[in-house]
Amino acid sequence: MLTHPIRHRDMRVLSGRMRGARINLAGSYLGFLTGDAEPEVQRALQDLVEPGQVVYDVGANIGFFTLLLASLVGPDGNVFAFEPMPDNAVALRHNIALNGLDNVTVVEKAVSSEAGTAQLLLSPHSAFHSLDLEGASKRDVPGPKSGEISVETITLDEFVAADRARAPDLIKLDVEGAEVIALEGMRRVLESAQPLLLCELHGTHDRYRDFVDSIQYEARIIDAESPRHDPVNPHTLAWPRERDLQVPGAPV
Repeated sequence: MLTHPIRHRDMRVLSGRMRGARINLAGSYLGFLTGDAEPEVQRALQDLVEPGQVVYDVGANIGFFTLLLASLVGPDGNVFAFEPMPDNAVALRHNIALNGLDNVTVVEKAVSSEAGTAQLLLSPHSAFHSLDLEGASKRDVPGPKSGEISVETITLDEFVAADRARAPDLIKLDVEGAEVIALEGMRRVLESAQPLLLCELHGTHDRYRDFVDSIQYEARIIDAESPRHDPVNPHTLAWPRERDLQVPGAPV
């Protein structure tokens, strides 16, 4: 493949909000290098994340959004990047080190509804690995797979309760069809700390809508008007109903 050399070397992001940041794709999505990956998500994070905050990046992959979040929270803030796939975690740590960041903590575990172990279904594409659990939308979807591995799982409720970190101000969640499973394991955190929730859905609209309603959150699809909008895999923003937040977008 002609792009292979640039997918496996240290380079600088070419444009967008991350322009100039150093990154090694480790074979991943070229949009992380060009800087135009998920522009609505980038815009939302820039609008919502403030210096000094704590943000959880759940499903951090190789760290493109982790790097963006680290720059937004600044030296007085913290980012916790959760990534269970070992190869991705290696690339994630490499990219953090490339940019000299000391406000990011990598947690090499999958966020789920229970702590323990689970099988991770591997995709030929590093961004599309997914948990093989009951209720995960990609579990029985036909398509190329590259096997599976056992990974450790953690709940954010237990992670915060164990005093490992301050509760988040915002959670970015992209776990390829296991989002409602992950949300069940952070219910107490969502109800008590009331962070903003930026979540990509993967055909889980109904269950996601039921969940956010059960914790008294509102939700909108933030990329509904985008030419890149995928109705099966939209990006959503949810927030506590008592918070006066005006978010343009379509209902979930």
